[in-house]
Amino acid sequence: MRKLVSILLTLAVAVSLCLVAAAPVTANPGAEITSTNIEGPYVVGVQQQFTVRTTSDTAYASVLFKFVVKDTVLADIDNFQYYYTVDSAWHDMPLSQDSNNLVGYFGPPGGFAIATPYDATTLFRVTFNTAKAYEATASLVDLSPDPDVVITSTNFLIVVEAPSSSVGLTAAVPDIVAISVSPTNIDFGTLYPGDTSAVIDITVNNIGTHKVDVDVSLDVSSDGLFKSNLEMRFDSTSGGWSTWNWPKIITGLAMSYSNYVQTKLSVPSDYTPLGTETATLIFEATGV
Repeated sequence: MRKLVSILLTLAVAVSLCLVAAAPVTANPGAEITSTNIEGPYVVGVQQQFTVRTTSDTAYASVLFKFVVKDTVLADIDNFQYYYTVDSAWHDMPLSQDSNNLVGYFGPPGGFAIATPYDATTLFRVTFNTAKAYEATASLVDLSPDPDVVITSTNFLIVVEAPSSSVGLTAAVPDIVAISVSPTNIDFGTLYPGDTSAVIDITVNNIGTHKVDVDVSLDVSSDGLFKSNLEMRFDSTSGGWSTWNWPKIITGLAMSYSNYVQTKLSVPSDYTPLGTETATLIFEATGV
């Protein structure tokens, strides 16, 4: 008999699988069907568990549990089960179609007796096939009077949502500090002691993903003529010719932008010619 009671309770509230329960409608204020841990909303295709509690401070000789889910067909529910502690196993809850509703009665045809006080909690699990809002009623019915009397009844709103899909998004923004320089070779031509070359523009392009500062220096292997006499400045309007190394000759050069510097070579009048001399300018960018 205890097994039957557990099953009935289970099913009665199985329909309470829903989220918001109205205050119980009851002929016995001391009887109630409640749930304190219903988790929702429910999601189509996802099995979820909840517990339901039924209490009564009055003994009854013959009761049955009944639940009704309005405007629902059997295909709307994939599975509906209760956990029976006697055999520690899950069992299917019986459902039947009654016109547009799903109905379930639990217990023998003549009902079963419950003692006082009555307090039973049952664990349920359910999986839905259809996303919608379901109106359900769980009732404890006294079969002794004629007609039957509803001892307690609770309405539930069962909210089932469609499953959502997610799309993972990634993006890689490379951290690049890079510049290009043109021209890559400069020939000052033939110069005599006392001569100064033409002014030559050198364009610096920011081809990286950072704003940059640009330093210019002569490679240590450069010949002495250049180390002492090569001059550079930021552009044609800045003035300020200087020799040897040029830190931060360009500052804050934005990505995809370009700027230019100017250079010239002067040969001192007392310089002793050594033939063809060479040097290498090094442009170095620092991200800012």
